[in-house]
Amino acid sequence: MYYAIGTLKSCFAELNSVFYSYYAQEGTLWTELGTVAPKNAGQYKISAAIYAETFTATSETEFTIAKRTLTVNRIQNPLTYVSAAEHAGWTAPRDIQDPGMIYLSGVVGADEVSASAVSVFYNDISIGYRVDKITLTGITLSGADVGNYETADTQQVFGQISYSLDGAIFRKKPGMTWDKFYPVDSLIPVDSETADWHSPATGGVYDVHSDYVYARTENMGNSQSVYAVDIEFGAMYFTYSMSKWNVNTMVYEELVGESRWTGFEGGNNEIKVTNRSNASIWYAPNAKIDYLHSALGDSTVGIRANFYADNSSSGTPITGIKQEVPAALAGDRNSFGSAVSRRCYIRLSGVPQLGDSDHFTVVGNVSVTISRNPG
Repeated sequence: MYYAIGTLKSCFAELNSVFYSYYAQEGTLWTELGTVAPKNAGQYKISAAIYAETFTATSETEFTIAKRTLTVNRIQNPLTYVSAAEHAGWTAPRDIQDPGMIYLSGVVGADEVSASAVSVFYNDISIGYRVDKITLTGITLSGADVGNYETADTQQVFGQISYSLDGAIFRKKPGMTWDKFYPVDSLIPVDSETADWHSPATGGVYDVHSDYVYARTENMGNSQSVYAVDIEFGAMYFTYSMSKWNVNTMVYEELVGESRWTGFEGGNNEIKVTNRSNASIWYAPNAKIDYLHSALGDSTVGIRANFYADNSSSGTPITGIKQEVPAALAGDRNSFGSAVSRRCYIRLSGVPQLGDSDHFTVVGNVSVTISRNPG
C-alpha cells in the first residue's frame, strides 16, 4: 500500500512538469507563440514535453480555430415610402440609395466587426412587407477583429415598401362622413376619370386640384373634429450577445462587461405617431413580453421592455402613459397644411433565457392606443 501511494505521488509530480508551447502556421513555416493558448482563428500546433527523473516524453499535434460565421440580420433603413405616381415607374430590382448601417448577428462580446455591401436593393417592389424583400451582394467584413469572422457574399433580409401619405387630406361629401384620402403630390386626383370636379359648396368647376380640394373642405372641416392618424413601427429586431449557463441555478446569466443588447440606434426601436387631424390626439405605447420570456418581480432573469420619450433608458418610462400629439397645422387655398409627429423608443433589459442562435425569436408584442382625450 505504501509503495502504491508513493508511485501515485511521483506520477503527479511528473505530470506537473509538463511544458507546453504553441505555434502558428504562416505559409509553410511555424512561428512560436509561447505558452499562452491562441484565441484567434488560424492553423496552430501545440508541443508538449514531460521531463521526469526516469524518462522524457514529447508530443505535438496540429489544430484549427475556425472563423465564426456571421449573418446579416437587417439594415438600418428597410422601409421606403413612395407616392403612387412614383411607384408606377419602378422596376425590379430597385436600388436602396441609403440602406444605412448593416447589422450582423453572431459577433462575440465587444469584438469590432462591421459590414458593407457593394449593392443593396429591393428584389420585390410590390407594396408591403416580406422577410426576404431586400438583397445584399458583395458583402465584406472589416474591423479590428475581422480575422476571426467570415460571412456569405449574398444574403437577404426583411424589407417593406409603403405608400406615402405626406400631404394627404380627407374628402367629405355633403351630409356624409369623411371617407377618403386624396394625395396632393400631383395636380390630379387619384382617379381623374371618375372624380367629381364640381364643388358642392360653390357649384363651380375648378381646373387646379388644390383649389378643388379646398372648395370641397371649406367651411366643413372646422365644425367638427376629424381624425386621421398614422402609426409607424420600427422593425423591432433586437440582439443579445454573450451570456453563460449557470449549472447550479439552471439559468443564463450576464457576463459582466461583455453581455449587451443591440438594436437601439433610433429607427429599429422607434414608434412614430403622426397626427393629420384637426384636433389633438393622445397615444399610449405598451409592450408585453410573453410569459415564457419575461422577467418576474425584481429578477434579472428574463426580458423587460419599456418605452421612453427620448432614445435613452436613463429617463422616465412612458409605457402605458398617454402622450399628446397636437393638431395638424391648417392649410389654406394657396398652401397645404402639415402634420405633427411625435416619437417614442423601446428599450430592452435583462437576460433572455434562450441559447445562442442566429435566428430571431418572437418574445412579445408592442401596441399603441389612440385616444381623443387625455383622461
